Amino acid sequence: MKWETKEHRLEWPVDVAVKTGEGENAATETVHVEKVVLSAPKGKKMREIMRLINKMEADPGYSEGEMTMDSIQIISDMPPGAIDELHPRDITTMGDITAPFLEAVMGGGGSSATSPSGTAKTKQK
Repeated sequence: MKWETKEHRLEWPVDVAVKTGEGENAATETVHVEKVVLSAPKGKKMREIMRLINKMEADPGYSEGEMTMDSIQIISDMPPGAIDELHPRDITTMGDITAPFLEAVMGGGGSSATSPSGTAKTKQK
């Protein structure tokens, strides 16, 4: 089964410092990010997102916006920490793209009209 994906070309591309190697071989390399591929989460990533949802419900200091940003980082192909470098408009756009994926993780119902292909099915309660 091919998982649903959506590509977002950043309005404001960013450069992200990425640590490579360990110990004496540790280095930092700059990665230029112009586009981001978001994929519907599979099992492991779904569990990570469910933990974020639980954290949001239990911790009043952890907002829905933070949960969305963390979820974008999890289901994207961006290097770790890249979400912190993005322009707010790119984050908002990707938040809109990820909404159907998050709805599926949280057990929403029916077809999602806003899914990237308009065909996503979410679990009926």
